[in-house]
Amino acid sequence: RRSEAITLSRSPDGRQFTVSGRIWEKTTGARLEANVAPGELYFAAAMTLALRQKGIDVGAEPALATTPLPSAPDLCLLTYRSRLIDSLPNMLQDSNNLHAELYFRVLGARLGGEGSFTGGWRAVYKWLVQTDLYEQGTMLVDGSGLSRSNKCSALQLARLLQYMARRADLGEVFRNALAQPGK
Repeated sequence: RRSEAITLSRSPDGRQFTVSGRIWEKTTGARLEANVAPGELYFAAAMTLALRQKGIDVGAEPALATTPLPSAPDLCLLTYRSRLIDSLPNMLQDSNNLHAELYFRVLGARLGGEGSFTGGWRAVYKWLVQTDLYEQGTMLVDGSGLSRSNKCSALQLARLLQYMARRADLGEVFRNALAQPGK
């Protein structure tokens, strides 16, 4: 047939992709996009490859750090701080998935015990329970919401929107940060 039906699924740990479906034999190609996990290791591997392709010697293969980086002030090249409330519109209206993933990990670092996906999920889980918004079966496998394995019910999402609308301190800010239909 002259049609294609291709699906891409990712394992819960994010390390394996399965491509399935059908593709027309005379196609000029197909492009599928997916987020990768762990993103920081993917970035390090891509950077290592790019440096090597330019002839720059990179010692070891990329790996995730198992110990925190030293916090000596002389190792810091730049510190930039911004308030989450000021950058919400960029993340939500522009659907900036990188920012969403990073904020998820920042939540993990500040509230979940570690700046990782696990820490981010721990922080979100605690908040959902504290606000009575948690439902059995809720699942996050990434911080951006791109994964088809993320799970929440329509009722849970409606309850979240109601909760935020009732917040005198954040309701209007949150509403104004949401994407607008047709834009």
